[in-house]
Amino acid sequence: KPKAKTNKAIEVMGKDFRLIDVNFVRNEKNLEEFAGSLFFNPQNEAKDIGDALVENVLIHDAWISASPMFVEKGTLTLKNTTIDFRGSAYANDDRYGVISNNSVIRVADGSSFTVWADSTLANLQTQVLDRVPAGTTVKLEPGTYYVPTALNVPEGVHVEYNDAQIVVGTVADTEAELKAALADGSIDTIYVRGTIPLSSTLKITRPIRITGTGSGATITRADNWTVIGDPTSKGNAMLISVENVAGEVVLENLTVSGAQHRDMGGGKTDYGSGINIYQSGNVTLKDVASIGNAGAGVIVNGSVVVASGLTTSGNGWYGVGVNKGSGVTESPSFTVDASSQLGEDFAIVALESSEVNAPGYDIYPHPNEPGNVVYSKKALDLEAVNAAYSLADFSIVIQLYRETLGLSQTSLDQFNQMPAGQGRQQAVWSAVRVFVPYESK
Repeated sequence: KPKAKTNKAIEVMGKDFRLIDVNFVRNEKNLEEFAGSLFFNPQNEAKDIGDALVENVLIHDAWISASPMFVEKGTLTLKNTTIDFRGSAYANDDRYGVISNNSVIRVADGSSFTVWADSTLANLQTQVLDRVPAGTTVKLEPGTYYVPTALNVPEGVHVEYNDAQIVVGTVADTEAELKAALADGSIDTIYVRGTIPLSSTLKITRPIRITGTGSGATITRADNWTVIGDPTSKGNAMLISVENVAGEVVLENLTVSGAQHRDMGGGKTDYGSGINIYQSGNVTLKDVASIGNAGAGVIVNGSVVVASGLTTSGNGWYGVGVNKGSGVTESPSFTVDASSQLGEDFAIVALESSEVNAPGYDIYPHPNEPGNVVYSKKALDLEAVNAAYSLADFSIVIQLYRETLGLSQTSLDQFNQMPAGQGRQQAVWSAVRVFVPYESK
């Protein structure tokens, strides 16, 4: 009788099957018809496999299938048999496992059933441990295995860890996986692998830990950027937005880059910063880099944020902005440690009344934003004069930095006595701005 399932190496359609001293070798052809599983599919009304035996068999890159959908009666005995699932093309798909979870399967007394697995598995728990019968030995290759919850090793199953590291959390390799994990309230840790281009803002509205694996975990902006919700509302241009979370949010070992401003039409702009933290009381940034964003690297609005190992550079505005934000009454708090590298001239721009703990940074009045201050490790008193965008800005900064600039009060008085904003003041500003910038003196 022809096979009912032609894509199996062996399809067992009868009862009392014996398979002894056989080596299933991985087929190089990556086509469905050349897959290599041992598939039990009894063609009788009772779905009975009788007394089946698999002895001294080695299966590479495939599995033993005796699904309850096809097998309801009989016994499948495994004797001195090994399934080597290392490097399997199916390992990263949690729909596939090393064997079916079926009570008809048993390991022969005094013998062994061994499963080899490696860290390419999508889920060690569901693909291996939830499936194997008592008497199984699971041997793990060294590596990092990500599991959604703590491992539950069934009674009678032995695991040889061989320096394998078991990490509790869900892995995300794509935007869809990342957002699905974030939407699942039972998941408290998400591991990001590789580069994930986002087509819309990643909104974090609950406590979560998002950790990058390895050295290249990156969240960036995709070319096909879309707006979720009302396109006339702002807040749809930043890459990551932490919003109204009272519990702990941790972003760790991630690079966030490439946010762009969004034209809303009618002369309005939705500004693109890397990470925006809004009215959230316990946010940690650990070894995060927010670089090359059109707006700021990080915005802290009415939130409490602690950063260690934070890197910012190449952002259009500044490294970190600390302010109340629109419609917020809570005062923001931002702490950054000495290991952080904020590369912008304006490393931190903050509301003067904000709580900012930034050891090693000098504090300057903002040259053109009254009520704000600038934290920097650079001599911004000189640079602020040269960067004055208008005569009005210039007039402010020379008052602020008179002592550092070496200007006498008499000199300032003479400048202030000139007609404001008119020819002679403009001539002074132009002379400094064009001919004798302070940084060269």
